[in-house]
Amino acid sequence: MKRLPLVLTASLLAAVACPAFSGDSQPAQDGNLSYSGNFLTLKEGRNYVQLTTDGRQRVFVAAVWPDGWMGLHGSDQIERVDGQPIRWVGQFVSQLKDQAGPVTLTVYHHDIAMRVYEKREVQLARADYAKFIPASGAN
Repeated sequence: MKRLPLVLTASLLAAVACPAFSGDSQPAQDGNLSYSGNFLTLKEGRNYVQLTTDGRQRVFVAAVWPDGWMGLHGSDQIERVDGQPIRWVGQFVSQLKDQAGPVTLTVYHHDIAMRVYEKREVQLARADYAKFIPASGAN
């Protein structure tokens, strides 16, 4: 039996695990935002994005619908917020809290089947990234 690549395995596990954390077990739930240190799910109408931290302390997009919403794609790894490195979802949220204006996310996209690893910058206005910040401030 072939072994699944680590990133694909982590993505599959995160996709399965995130719904399990969407109930009352999460410390912060602000309407359409479910957040707990290493997991974050944002829903807005039919759109959603799930972020998680993998075993190598990287923040990645476990799921997004539609693909490209908020500039993010499935299997994206969010490496930096305004040049500052991030290693887990809680750190991502904390860095967003400290921002006053637009932010630049440094994102790497992994496409295992096509063997693509590309870097890009995603610009988010305060109104967009504020959706990732829980009002209760849980970490």
